[in-house]
Amino acid sequence: MSAHKRATRFLPQHIFSAASSKSAEMALTFGVLLLLCGFGGLMVSANKCKEPSCPDGWYLLNDRCFIFVQQQRIFSDAEQVCILKGGNLASIRNALENELVMAIIAEAGFAASSTWIGFSDAITEDVFLWTDGSPFKFEDFAAIQPDNFGGTEDCGEINSTNQWNDDDCTDLNNFVCSKDASCKH
Repeated sequence: MSAHKRATRFLPQHIFSAASSKSAEMALTFGVLLLLCGFGGLMVSANKCKEPSCPDGWYLLNDRCFIFVQQQRIFSDAEQVCILKGGNLASIRNALENELVMAIIAEAGFAASSTWIGFSDAITEDVFLWTDGSPFKFEDFAAIQPDNFGGTEDCGEINSTNQWNDDDCTDLNNFVCSKDASCKH
């Protein structure tokens, strides 16, 4: 049996109504393409979350969850705690998320202290990256910040003025984690 016949013998008969083998191959290709497009469409619609949700203690905003963690940690340890919680240090992607994170910190009673969020320029000075890999498109730095004071400030925090600052990564701060919401279908 030829390879072409072995590969196509389980497909519907109407695909083989073409007179030439070239036409049959084109029909098979078209059929497979339609099948893949159908699966792709199902995958896209399956990924749309109708009811996003967060674990207890986390705050939901759109399709993301946020939590304040009252543990004094250096930046890298805070990131590890967030990873254990299923997320990363908080990436803040827009003004609304920024307002929510400020409110979460204030509600916890720590608005006047520094709190880690998930940006850093440790790899290249003044090129900020979020620890979760999301694009760094929104920012809310305090006046004259970031300043890399003393040449050792590579990690991101929200400071006592409720704006962003670069700080020494070995300082001990509380922190905010974020992660994608779970989906109830």
